[in-house]
Amino acid sequence: MIAEKSPLGLQNELKQKIAPVIVKLQQTLNIDEIKGLVNKLEEYKMENVTISQYINRLSGCIKTFDMEKISETLRQLANLVTK
Repeated sequence: MIAEKSPLGLQNELKQKIAPVIVKLQQTLNIDEIKGLVNKLEEYKMENVTISQYINRLSGCIKTFDMEKISETLRQLANLVTK
């Protein structure tokens, strides 16, 4: 778990550690790697409610194997972590 980071510190960490993974997954849409991303995002959910919402959304899309919604959710998540 992240030790109490400022919102800017959290944003920078997401940008550095998560954004490159999302970019790759937007291209490959590899379900196992997307599950890995969801697991990695779990580390941040206590720091950011919005991240928790994306975890839930991606998890639901994985369960239903809705590739279109997975792609859309990854795009939205990329926009969130890179803003």
